[in-house]
Amino acid sequence: MRSLTLILTAVLAAAAPAEAQFRQQAPEQAGFGLTADLKFELMGGAIGDSLGAGFGASATGFWEFSAVPARLGAGGAYTRFSTDGPGDAHNKLSLFAMGSWHFADPNTSVVPYIQGRVGWVRLDDDELTCAGYPDFEPPDCDATLRGREWSGLELGAVAGVDIPMTETLNIDVGGTFTWSVLGDLTAGGQEIPETSTNVSTFGIRAGVTVFPR
Repeated sequence: MRSLTLILTAVLAAAAPAEAQFRQQAPEQAGFGLTADLKFELMGGAIGDSLGAGFGASATGFWEFSAVPARLGAGGAYTRFSTDGPGDAHNKLSLFAMGSWHFADPNTSVVPYIQGRVGWVRLDDDELTCAGYPDFEPPDCDATLRGREWSGLELGAVAGVDIPMTETLNIDVGGTFTWSVLGDLTAGGQEIPETSTNVSTFGIRAGVTVFPR
């Protein structure tokens, strides 16, 4: 009986390090990295159209630090939203700086993170608007302008997880939120005063993060 107990103890002692190694994610190395994601978003706001769902993509280049689990970088994103108006679609282009903090745990295979963004956004479409009187919709307006554009400041946040596959490849999955403060509308090359507005988006994204080595 004593021999059996010693054997079982030896087997468990040998298996414990192997189990811990299996559960531990591959450590990320400091340096340059790239994240590319596909995304799905919903937009709401006071632009005047019924905005629905949109598909898009984003890409970010960053530097990961060795002393702290943080990243700093910059990137861009594009989403095309459907509309119910006479125009084709809304196009949303964002350029931003980002910073993220990662919560690494050697006993789990995923790394949760939070990310903040600040940058510039442009929203445009092919809709018609009324010159000087944007509250009147064509054809109730004598002078109509085609093509609308807003631009301004955008703030964003992401909450997600990195799923390490190798030391140089992660799967990225997250939920996104942006809030945009847009200046006056420009239509047909003409700026229409007192038409500033704001929009917000909620979405999900999935993609990969690579660390070129």
